[in-house]
Amino acid sequence: GFHDAHAHLLGLAVRLLSVDCSPVNVRSIDQLIHRISERAKNLPSGEWIRAWGYSEFHLKEKRHPNRHDLDKACSEHPIALKHRSGHGCVLNTKAMKLLGISDQTADPENGVIERDSDGFPTGITWEMNYDIDAKMPQFEQDEIALGGTLATKLLLSQGFTSGQDATFDND
Repeated sequence: GFHDAHAHLLGLAVRLLSVDCSPVNVRSIDQLIHRISERAKNLPSGEWIRAWGYSEFHLKEKRHPNRHDLDKACSEHPIALKHRSGHGCVLNTKAMKLLGISDQTADPENGVIERDSDGFPTGITWEMNYDIDAKMPQFEQDEIALGGTLATKLLLSQGFTSGQDATFDND
């Protein structure tokens, strides 16, 4: 079997608990909206929806989704959609409000809040994922255990028999 000496096992567990919007599953913004809205149907009102993996290059529209797109998926849940690179995130209007992002919010020192021509945030952020994640509710222990089980099954199915988590801040 394979041993992966530099894995992100908890990151994989979290992804498996989140909505997969990677190019394998999503080829347009309408498909992205549909996948996220399907998840929203099974959650209590107000619970965060985490999604990941979109690639603007693989979307029919050849652009990033924005807060208006995510608002179409659901307005009663805050949504955080991570870019495939891990460096960007798209937030819906509810998430922006909960995170304190408005037209008055300055860009953080090392990050960018994209804005429309009127200066209002589009929902697209860059290099702010750690800040966003720190303000979102953490997964419960039973959710992490489920994600770990799903990750283990996936890795074993691919021939991985052991690994080490290389993330410096998995607490």
